[in-house]
Amino acid sequence: RAAAVKDLPDDAQLLLALAYAVSGDNPSANVLLSGVMKNDGMTDKETGTAYVGSDEGLRGRLTELALLVASRSDRELAAMLAGYLIQDKDRNLFRLGLASYIRFYLPCEVTPPATVVYSIGNRVRTVSLRAGQMSFEILSRSEHESFRVISIDGDVAIRAEYSGNISELPVSKQGGGMLVEKSISSYVYNKCRNITVTISVTVQKSQCWEVFYFDDFLPSGTAFISFANPRKNIRLSVSGRHISGYFYCYGGSDITGQETFTFSYVIRRVVDGEFTTDPPSVVRVSDGTCVLGPEYSFKFNGTNFSTKIK
Repeated sequence: RAAAVKDLPDDAQLLLALAYAVSGDNPSANVLLSGVMKNDGMTDKETGTAYVGSDEGLRGRLTELALLVASRSDRELAAMLAGYLIQDKDRNLFRLGLASYIRFYLPCEVTPPATVVYSIGNRVRTVSLRAGQMSFEILSRSEHESFRVISIDGDVAIRAEYSGNISELPVSKQGGGMLVEKSISSYVYNKCRNITVTISVTVQKSQCWEVFYFDDFLPSGTAFISFANPRKNIRLSVSGRHISGYFYCYGGSDITGQETFTFSYVIRRVVDGEFTTDPPSVVRVSDGTCVLGPEYSFKFNGTNFSTKIK
């Protein structure tokens, strides 16, 4: 019985609820979904959104699982969960849940397409969108600054955002006596190609206690497996393709000299192809100085694997 699994973790309950929903047993699915929302969910009537998870690091994944269930069994809740994920800065990681929402929730009647006319610099573009369709533009900084909406005919939401990178910072904020190195090795395990990514960060200490933030991204076409024995003063986490964390050094009266932090993570090939990673970055908290590591390209062909620095 669905009510007998209330002591399971939220993700396990939601996966079981999804199995009920897919099989057509919506009452059992709703028993589990309602229990999770009651114990670990939050709804905001003012914004019309809802999410699952008190742990912010797990919230996106749990909310997406809840949306997969609600898309089939609870139309009102599905709209609120979808509203939360659409506003999330990492919403591209939750396309499966949003696709389920579009497939099972949105009305299927034919509606006239909406038309958007916008300009980027001297270029004017017209886009026609039907219900559930989306259009994307990847813009440089100057293009983003020149983006203008000329006209909208229909019900369309437009979002424009820009994410800068370390190379745009003033020279005084780059480097800071830090060096990021990245090495790649691979091995075959159970006919799967596994890749070990090792990051070494060398910092020039300027005080007895310093904290550094770290970011890296998995290449497309791979999946995360595990971290490989980081030191006790290194904290790492993974969310989707994003690996982030921090490390710190402390030395009592020893406030000078260099220190190197090394950690690894293991990923595996999922699909063949050639993929480029964003470079890893490190930020020194005390003064905001930043440094970028090398950018790699990965090429997978079955168990064959090659990589090179871009």
